[in-house]
Amino acid sequence: MHEQERERRANRDRLIELGVDPHGSRVDGLLSLEAARCRYDGDADEAHQASKGDESFVDRRPVVKVGGRVMLLRDNGKLIWLNLRDETGSMQVAISKRDCSNFDVAQCMDLGDIVVAEGPLMK
Repeated sequence: MHEQERERRANRDRLIELGVDPHGSRVDGLLSLEAARCRYDGDADEAHQASKGDESFVDRRPVVKVGGRVMLLRDNGKLIWLNLRDETGSMQVAISKRDCSNFDVAQCMDLGDIVVAEGPLMK
C-alpha cells in the first residue's frame, strides 16, 4: 500500500474515532465562494483588526458557510491554511486551534477532500 493511501486511511479511521462520518452528509445554507467574497466588509474587518484586546468590541464581520475541494493544505500546528475551490472560484481559509472547537477533525483533512467551513470573513 502506498504511503499516501495509508495516511488517508489513518485519517479516515481517526474521524470515525471522533464520531464524524468520513463520507459526510448534505449541508444546507452554503454560499458559493464568489457569493461569500461579495459579502466581505472592509470596514468591519479593519475595526476588528483595530480592536485587539478590547473585550467590549462587537465583531460585525459577516459570517459565511462555504464548501469546496481542498486544493492546498498547510498545517502549521496551531493554524491550518486551506485553499478551497468550487465552480465559482477559490478562497483561502484559516483554521485556528484557538477559534475552532473541532480542530482535531480539521487536522484529518487531506488534499482533494470536500469540506465545509463556517466563520467570519477577513482579508
